[in-house]
Amino acid sequence: MPHARASIIGGNYPFIPTTLGRGEACFGCRKHKTKCDGRKPSCVQCEIHGRRCAYITPVSRVKKLEERVKELESQLQDAVDYSPLVLHLPIMKASLPDPVDLTLHTHPAPPMTRDAAIQSLLAWDPNHSMSHSLRLNLFDTFLNHQAQYSVDVYLPRFRERVNLPSTHPDGLHPSLVNAILLATSSSFGPDAKPYEDLFLRRAREQFQHSLAHADRLEDFFWACIITTWYYIRNGRIHEAYHLATNIGPQHASFLHLRDMFEVAERINIWWSVYLVERRLSLYMALPGGLPHGAHPNFTTPWPRSFSDVARYGLDNWPNDGLNGLLSRGATLTTVASDSLLGLRAKSIALLARAAWSVYTSRSSVPEEFWVTHVRTDNAISRVQETLPSVKEEHHPMTGDTVHQINPTLVHIHITTYTSVIITHQVTSDVDPSAYEKCLKAARAMAAVTRDIHGDLSMLYAQTFLGPMLCSGAQFLEQEIKRLHASGSPDHVPELRNAQQDLASIAYALWSLVGLYPGLVLHIVPYLHRIRSLLDD
Repeated sequence: MPHARASIIGGNYPFIPTTLGRGEACFGCRKHKTKCDGRKPSCVQCEIHGRRCAYITPVSRVKKLEERVKELESQLQDAVDYSPLVLHLPIMKASLPDPVDLTLHTHPAPPMTRDAAIQSLLAWDPNHSMSHSLRLNLFDTFLNHQAQYSVDVYLPRFRERVNLPSTHPDGLHPSLVNAILLATSSSFGPDAKPYEDLFLRRAREQFQHSLAHADRLEDFFWACIITTWYYIRNGRIHEAYHLATNIGPQHASFLHLRDMFEVAERINIWWSVYLVERRLSLYMALPGGLPHGAHPNFTTPWPRSFSDVARYGLDNWPNDGLNGLLSRGATLTTVASDSLLGLRAKSIALLARAAWSVYTSRSSVPEEFWVTHVRTDNAISRVQETLPSVKEEHHPMTGDTVHQINPTLVHIHITTYTSVIITHQVTSDVDPSAYEKCLKAARAMAAVTRDIHGDLSMLYAQTFLGPMLCSGAQFLEQEIKRLHASGSPDHVPELRNAQQDLASIAYALWSLVGLYPGLVLHIVPYLHRIRSLLDD
């Protein structure tokens, strides 16, 4: 090998003085930061280092311009051909029907089935514009599951905007279009992976454009939120964290709001950003982009359903917000008319408050700690008591009642139970009532995991459930050890119930590891450790 190197340096390869253009160096030299001479089939540097030499044909500037011209021509054709579905929505609540019909009215053609939508996407050539009907069907697929992405938009107006081309000032910004297509394609399995990469790249490119031109910033925020959840669904937590902590709504000025529905959407955007940012910062134990503390000065009202906004307007919108929840506990906290986004935001706010109170319990004055502790307990109790069941009633055309589990409510319940355990575990050793609250929350968490057995989609997109489920499992583990230590035959039924509850959570944790192998190092050793408690 030294001889070969010497022969190369000694002059068997003539020196070729050349300055290569951008992107013309071989892949090996670009990767290893060495100077490439452009020699083909193998450059001198690659032969010196004994590596494979490969060139990537750069796209010429003319080619890029030609592609851009085709793209503009396609957009112009869309602007000429499109026939929007115009919904003239009155904005005065007196003229709105009661209850308000927020059904998503789509296109004249029957909607595609999921399999048909997948096949249509796979048949689509990215070098050409996507057909309007395919885009509508992909959007419908996303909107049916928008709550899982912390998205809550006013559907009639959103449908109007979907029908407009992205070049129209009232149309959806391309960043949001590509983020929605990204989220939808990611649910179609590995065959759609190339389209995921395409939509992710396009969405990120459009983020910069939206910010640079202050163009439809509300779309920018929704696009960032959706992309953050995409990262979370795929286990790319660090990328999700960095994106979430840099999209704070304090960077935007939402002026010229047309009506109460736009006000409601801005409130939803704020809480969606808060939700994903706070959850990621708690999960990673890193500072977030929004202020932390016992009493963060957030005055934004909680999200409400759009039907309530239409029926009652903004005048009767309770202005309790986060301060009302955390400072006054049960007195001002109502969740009866909360949207799913509002319930989700409250659950993560309670979790953040519980974690903060435990973190500061050692350094705070005892009186201050107990005041905070009682207020947190009151707020959790109020929210917990009024949460809807994870099983929702549906009445299909047959007239039968069908109970279907709502995955968003599953996450809300587990988050709330975790808040109970974190809040009271500090005093559970000396306070029997605190111990009982923790045990009740752990058993309720186990009951939820039993409800979702056989449907792993309920766990999908939630790596955060790992630590939360572990909190319930650890307390059940403590209870089992306590019952074992008592040695009383009277405790055998309680012991069996606790073991069954722990087994239910353990099953959910194993399922979660199957979805997210990155959790193996954190969860699998714990599951092996508690196996002996389940075998008794």
